[in-house]
Amino acid sequence: MTNNGSSPALNGCIFSGNSTSTANGSGGAIFNSNSAGPTLAYCTFAGNSAVGSGGGLGDDSASPMVMNCTFSATPSAARREKAGECSNYSSSSPTVTNCVFTANSVVSNGFGGGMCNATNSSPSLTSCTFSGNTSSAGAGGMYNLDGSSPTLIGCDFIGNTAGGISGGAGMFNSNSAPTLINCAFRGNMATGGGGGGAGMYNESSAPILTGCDFINNSALDNAPSTNYGGGGLTDYQSAPILTDCTFRGNTASLWRRDV
Repeated sequence: MTNNGSSPALNGCIFSGNSTSTANGSGGAIFNSNSAGPTLAYCTFAGNSAVGSGGGLGDDSASPMVMNCTFSATPSAARREKAGECSNYSSSSPTVTNCVFTANSVVSNGFGGGMCNATNSSPSLTSCTFSGNTSSAGAGGMYNLDGSSPTLIGCDFIGNTAGGISGGAGMFNSNSAPTLINCAFRGNMATGGGGGGAGMYNESSAPILTGCDFINNSALDNAPSTNYGGGGLTDYQSAPILTDCTFRGNTASLWRRDV
């Protein structure tokens, strides 16, 4: 489905096994552009794929409202995305509430298995869960870059995995300034050993975190010469602000376990 400047309402719909094979194509199931603002409620996205990004949902200068939806891969689906099951570009600002992103993955050198926000996109997420998503390069759960500033309230990042040298299995921020309130990062794992920050990795970023928990995340030491450690949180040339946050049970093979 393609929505160009359109705002359809979808309730209880299922999108399964759809794909786009266009080079750098986005939105295997739904692609929104040109200020499109569809409403998606109680929809299921399963096993969709795209060559470029957004296997399930791709937004380019669009602001959909997404509620109570599930985005997941299937064991038989060929995952081809370079970024995100849900990808937001060009100042897109979707509102996402009570959605689940689970078991999604991206190809070699791809980022953001669950969601990718780029080029000044600022989605608002409330009570969403990112679990079991993987990326071979970094950012298993969510990747924020190029001036994007998402707001997350009460969201959980659980059991996501990032390989490669970048880390940030739960969330990777690059030149970004997300705001997180009462979010949890639990049991995420950076397996590549380079970037560390299994819960969150910040690069030239300024996230604001309030009341967030980093618990039982781990950064493995597969590249000891480049490992930045920080099982819970790693900052590189960044200026995060943390208030009332908890770090417990995080592990790293090198340097500091928590931060």
